Amino acid sequence: MRSFIAACAVALAWSGAAAAADKIEWTKSFDEALKAAKDGKKLVMVDVYADWCGPCKMLDKQTFSNAKVVEFAKKKLVALKVDTETKEGEELQKKFKVEGLPTILFLDGDGKEQDRLVGFLPAGPFLTKIDVFHKAFAEMPGLLAKLKDSPGDVKAAIDAITVYAARGKLTDAEKVLAAAMKAGAAEKDLAAAYNAIGDSHQEAGRFDQAVRQFRKAETGGTPKDKVYAISSIASCFFSMGKMKDALSEVEKSLKVEGASDADKEEAMTLRNSLKEAVEAAEEKEKESAAAKENASKFIKWAKDIDDAVARAKAAKKFAMVDFYADWCPPCKALEKEVYGEEKHAKALEELVVSLKIDVDTDAGKSSARKYGIQSLPTLLIFDEKGEVVGRLMSGYAGGGQEAFLKQVGDAIKAAKAFPGLVAAWNKDTKDVEAGLKIAKQYIERGDMKKAQGVLKTLESQGVDLKKIVGTYFEIAESLLQSESQTDGEAILKRLSTDGGADDRVKAIMMMARTRAINKDFAGALELLDKAVKIEGVDAATLQQAETFRKRVQEVLDQVKKQKDEKKDG
Repeated sequence: MRSFIAACAVALAWSGAAAAADKIEWTKSFDEALKAAKDGKKLVMVDVYADWCGPCKMLDKQTFSNAKVVEFAKKKLVALKVDTETKEGEELQKKFKVEGLPTILFLDGDGKEQDRLVGFLPAGPFLTKIDVFHKAFAEMPGLLAKLKDSPGDVKAAIDAITVYAARGKLTDAEKVLAAAMKAGAAEKDLAAAYNAIGDSHQEAGRFDQAVRQFRKAETGGTPKDKVYAISSIASCFFSMGKMKDALSEVEKSLKVEGASDADKEEAMTLRNSLKEAVEAAEEKEKESAAAKENASKFIKWAKDIDDAVARAKAAKKFAMVDFYADWCPPCKALEKEVYGEEKHAKALEELVVSLKIDVDTDAGKSSARKYGIQSLPTLLIFDEKGEVVGRLMSGYAGGGQEAFLKQVGDAIKAAKAFPGLVAAWNKDTKDVEAGLKIAKQYIERGDMKKAQGVLKTLESQGVDLKKIVGTYFEIAESLLQSESQTDGEAILKRLSTDGGADDRVKAIMMMARTRAINKDFAGALELLDKAVKIEGVDAATLQQAETFRKRVQEVLDQVKKQKDEKKDG
């Protein structure tokens, strides 16, 4: 439940403590910081910033000035600020591959990175994170030594599991848990450990797995553990859109016997937030119903794609198909502000014959797969032949009716001009820029075969693969999201052998991702094993591959564990 509370309440609670009489004592240089850390057996907290960076200033004003953050830093850290505009800053930014600001690095006395945070965090969530980092650095060696001698030590096991889980190392956390139970620790005494593992799953969006862990915590532990577990289940249900179930669970958490008011404080905050969210959702539902009613008044909707194309041909217009879902906020805004307002609806009717397809219906899902719909709302423009000649994927920004109508109009103009562009390029197929522009328009239209044809023509003219590999990746990505995954894999297989080192790794990772989505984790791992062995790869790309491989391995370990539990059961 940590992430939900952080979003709903912690920032406000901690911001009130931001005005501190004391300040963090920042060390003057990198070398001095490392020496102090080594001597004091502490972590170095390096704030990598720039004067022009707004979030960096927020971090200084709201987080680094917080009394409790200051106190923690003084006692347990060596603090250093590094300006990326200085020579030292440039060198450190390059050495540690800092890409976004602010980045806060946590290093040991030898300068080896232990953890990092990227972006602004309010004081409360920030302190929670750095406390975990500190425990991992300062306490974990001792905890592991204690557990080696006494694996059934419940307190040591819970502390180690909490640190591992907070850092996303669930395989390590579950190994400690399994060892503790094997040594005789009772499941009911490990409620805090199950809560910690549940938190890690929840923060990663694995809500079903999180709920399973919280249910285990609910059956044992202290009243405080039970309140936390049940209210965490409520926050998971909320994230899953199960509002009524969420409210039911949070009310149950407030009735736990023996729990103090302090134990129930976060659950109370969650209940209030849930009630507000439910009320807001009900109000939005009413607005959505009204918008749908208005939309049906002002726009003559087509029945299906064939009907839209036929009517567009008769009226000498184009057809526009809006792929939407009821849960999509930009979709609702589009319906309310364009389709549901007479002025803009009429302007749209002048341009196109319109059709809406709900991607949550069986027919809608099929159409979305067919046309490679990857985000909502996506609007396709069809010509009189029923071919896709335009694709709008930028969504809809509230209040942007005129901009949206212009976007539709521009898509129609581009569709009309496209045949001329193709004809001109066919006279000079060595023009790489024009060829790539045409290929990208074919991608937008969903015609991957013609897009590939343009790239093959460029290659036949002697164009280096490096110049067009990005467009090949775009085609492969679109195919993987459609019903033509095999064709997408064929492109990636070629890039995994013929591309540069980084491109080979990227292609393999995309193939591995497809395996993982299809739950072929063993196949994904086999591919990633190859990716991490490719030489000459950029460090950042290699890190991505290694991280992906580690996550897949963790999933495989989890699957194996579940199978073993079923056998034992």
